[in-house]
Amino acid sequence: MVRYFCVLIVLLSFVGCEPINHKVRKSAPDQFPVDFLDDDMEKRLILVDHFSERLPSGHVDVRLKCESAEKKIPIYVDWKVNFYDNRNIKVEESEWHTEHLSPRSPAEFRASSIRRDISTFRFIIRTPVR
Repeated sequence: MVRYFCVLIVLLSFVGCEPINHKVRKSAPDQFPVDFLDDDMEKRLILVDHFSERLPSGHVDVRLKCESAEKKIPIYVDWKVNFYDNRNIKVEESEWHTEHLSPRSPAEFRASSIRRDISTFRFIIRTPVR
């Protein structure tokens, strides 16, 4: 119980330190490996964190944590991942996935590479094609 209280105090101290700017720009590749294909989706999705891990098999597992910025209506998000080798040449891409996000709900987009020579990756996000 004391541990949870300490964690809560630490988290609340970080939240109160400075305002959080959730808007991620297309020109900020150092913060998130994400490319938005349209401005509408860039405004409707809050990027929280991203992770990558090289598995013992040599494949790369990537994850993007985000949440809906909408307060009242659900949104649909299309996403895929492009994987690049050490020469920054796209060598693999995942298929498109469509996710349904309820208002203010979190989501995690996750994909794994098939190839083992992956060096970097980028998530591609768009409004679903109708």
